[in-house]
Order: sequence, then C-alpha cells, then structure tokens
Amino acid sequence: LLSHQRSEGGWGERPDSESRGLYSDLGRSSPVQTALALLALIRSREVGVTPSIEKGLWYLLWNQEPDGAWVEYEPCSASLTDVLYLRDPVEGAALPLITLRAYIDSFSLD
Repeated sequence: LLSHQRSEGGWGERPDSESRGLYSDLGRSSPVQTALALLALIRSREVGVTPSIEKGLWYLLWNQEPDGAWVEYEPCSASLTDVLYLRDPVEGAALPLITLRAYIDSFSLD
C-alpha cells in the first residue's frame, strides 16, 4: 500500500486492476482511493501517525472543494469487471469524511 502512494500524497488505481490481476496506476490521485488507503492505514493502528498518513490527509484537505465536497473524475469501482465501472457521488463525498473522522477518533487522544 505504501509503495503506491503518489508524490502529492494520494493514491490512484485504475478500476481494471482487478481484471488484470495486478496494480495499474491511474496516473493521478483519487480522493476516494486516497480515503480508502488512509482508512486502511489508520485502522491498522500498528503504524501510528506516519508521514504517509499525514501526506495523505494533506492531499484530501487540499483537494476539497469550496463547498466541502471532493470531485471524483474517474470510476472507482467495477460493478461488472471489464464491463461496467461506477463513479458514485455519495462515495466520493462520504469516504473522505469518514476517513478524516477515523483519523480524529484514532489519533487525537494519543
């Protein structure tokens, strides 16, 4: 997971990675995929607050729109692999917020 973090702090994987059987770089970071990667790192609690977590949080905060949302330009999940890829606006709004809250809950009291 850490080896796929992009230089700007986020993560981005093409939705067809599953069908290819290996990681396929999206070419840019995705708010939803960054939130998912951060959530995995935060929930592991074995790593504590690391530079990777901090960098990912900064990516989310700097890419939040003025209205509080995050824009997801690419599909993030496959409904039917190689046939139908989805971009869920609720997922794009909720996952970054869930991740930020998980960070606050997990690390603010340490």
